[in-house]
This record gives sequence, C-alpha cells and structure tokens, in this order.
Amino acid sequence: MTSRSAHDPAMRRVPTMAGPIQRAPQRRAAAPPARARTRRTSRRPTSRVLLRRWVVLVGVIVLGAFSLNAALASSPTQKGAPAAGGTAASVRTTTRLVVSTEPWHLQAPVSRAVVVPDGASFLILGGLATGDTSTGAIWRVDPTTGSAISAGSLVTPVHDAAGAMLARSAFVFGGGSYSTVATVQALRPHATVAGTVASMPTGRSDLSTVTLGDRAYILGGYTGTALEPQILSTTTGTSFAPAGQLAQPVRYGAVAALNHQIYVIGGIVGTTESAAAQTRVIQRFDPATGKTTVIGHLPVPLAYAAAVALGGRLYVLGGRSGASLSSHIWQISPSSGKASVVGTMASPRSDAGVVMLNHTAYLVGGETTGPLAPLSSVVSVRLVTTRITTHRRGGQ
Repeated sequence: MTSRSAHDPAMRRVPTMAGPIQRAPQRRAAAPPARARTRRTSRRPTSRVLLRRWVVLVGVIVLGAFSLNAALASSPTQKGAPAAGGTAASVRTTTRLVVSTEPWHLQAPVSRAVVVPDGASFLILGGLATGDTSTGAIWRVDPTTGSAISAGSLVTPVHDAAGAMLARSAFVFGGGSYSTVATVQALRPHATVAGTVASMPTGRSDLSTVTLGDRAYILGGYTGTALEPQILSTTTGTSFAPAGQLAQPVRYGAVAALNHQIYVIGGIVGTTESAAAQTRVIQRFDPATGKTTVIGHLPVPLAYAAAVALGGRLYVLGGRSGASLSSHIWQISPSSGKASVVGTMASPRSDAGVVMLNHTAYLVGGETTGPLAPLSSVVSVRLVTTRITTHRRGGQ
C-alpha cells in the first residue's frame, strides 16, 4: 500500500483534487472584511437610537404643522375656507333693541318731572303728582334695585321744567307752577333743599335740555304767551349765553344729542296743547355753527315723546300722535331724517322723564290717561349685541 500510494499516477491525482477542497474554507476565512460588513448591516438599532429618531420625527411633524397653520392663516384665499369634507364657521353679529318694564315702581307716581343722572343712580326732581298738582319732592333712585330715598325738595314746586347735572349739582330750569317761571333751582352736593340760584332771560315751561360735555343747552319752550325760539347754553347753570335758534320753535319736543349734534323731534307749534298743533318736523342743531336745519319729517305728528341716543342710533319713544297715545319706538336717521318704526313698548305712555345710565335709557313715570293719574312704572331701553356662528360643510 505504501509503494502504490507513492508511485501510482491515479493515487497521485487524488491528493491533487483533495487539496483545493480542503483549502476552500481557508479562502473564505481569509476575507474578514466581507464578513464584518455583513454583521454590521444586519445589527438592530439600540433603544437609545430609536428614541432619538422618534424625537426628531415628532419635532419635524410639529414644526410642519405650525408652518402649515401659519401659511393658511396668512393666506386670504384660505381664510374661512372649509377643507374638503370638513366644516367652516362664519361669525356675524346682530344688534337688537330690548325694551322692558322694570319689576319695581317709584315711591310715588309722577309725570313731567326733571330726571338727571347722579352717579349710578338718578334724581327725580319735581313734576306732576296725582291730581295734576306740582310737586317739590326730590327722589334718588337706584335702578339696579329700584330702591328710592328722599333726597330733598325744591323751593318752588314745578312741572314741565328741564334739568341738567353740572359740576355735581342738579339744576332745574324754569317750568310751570301757577304760571311759567324763569327761576333756576339747584340741589348742591349734600344739600337737602334745592335753592333758587339764578333766573333765565325769560320764563320758560315745556322746554328741554341736553348736556354735551360740561355744557348744557336749553331748547324750545313756552314763555306763557309765545313759543321761545332761542337756544341757550350754560356751563355754570347760573349764567346763559345765546347759542342759536330753532328753525321751527316748539314746545314738548323730544330732544337728544348724537355725535355732537342736537336733534329736536316733533313737538307743539301752537300756544295751545291741541292735537292740531302737533308737528312732524325733525330739526338738527349744530352747536359748533349755531345753525339749525330741518332734516326731515315724521310720518305722523308727534308730541310729548322722549328721545334717546343708544349705540350711535337715535330713537324716539312713546308720546301722543293726535289724540292717540303711542307705544311706538321710532328710529331716526341722523343724516336723512328718515323715520321708521323699529319696535314697541309693552304699553303706551307720554310725558315721561328720560335719563341715560350705563348705556341704558330709563323712561321714568309719565301719563296714559292724562295728568290726573301719572304712572309709577319705569321702562328700560338698551341695545343687546348677539354673536351668531354659522357652520358650513366643505364642498357645499
């Protein structure tokens, strides 16, 4: 066996073929770089690497969302536009006039009284009491609760006067007693009696007063024999200066100020209080120029009404149209003088005092059947704004 394996050619070829078979594993082992690359590419990331990747991914998503929202908000074409299949919301506001009768009553019925603001309360000075008699009583009323306390009395009881709050004092200008008077009475702070402090150039009753800033304007009225066209102004309540004249002298007109202009609506244009003497005229007085212009006419004659300015709008409430008592609320256009009915009160009334407090107008007392039976009720008028949201589906 030894000589055959050493000299037989066939046996010599076997080692030749077996040699490569035995060396093949050695060639694979000689390529460590290839096996090392295979192990690195198949290795799973560690938990720390995965956490880092998630943090980066979340940051990219959040940043992209903020960028998209900013782009949509700044794009006028996308604002309010609904996404496909989604909804969009549009918001609009509506303003309505709210008129209600207060649940409380005055301490005593009264009409044709002077009513002026006094902080969070209002003062009622004089007027007609039950039985068509002038009263000198002064009441301070808190409209949030309806509580009233006596605040003093007038030296001279009057009705159909006008008033203003100037320098913390309540002034009562003129009025009717047994006759038309020119006296000016003032209730000073902490006083209990409104003393006589001055006189107007002429006696006046059935007049109106409007306050702009620290200045009061006295408009219209009746001297006892004639209508008074002259408009007076005062900052002290004791001295008066001519400010202009009415285009149409009236008594019992409804007066209010809006945008530094004074409006006089309706009234009586005769020396008697007959229904035939009522007027439809709407006048606008400009204190800066002293000029009065007739800007329009009411659809019907009107007198003994109250006027208020709320939310940049001019309203006239109640009064008498001819022989009929009115519950209408008219809105007057300040530019054109056009008048339209925009509401009604729960019940009609005329000759009510009117005062503004905290964006609310209060109609105080008044009459329904005449001066013999004044009212003790109070009507509040205010504007309420409501936001209405409308949802719309995308593609609709």
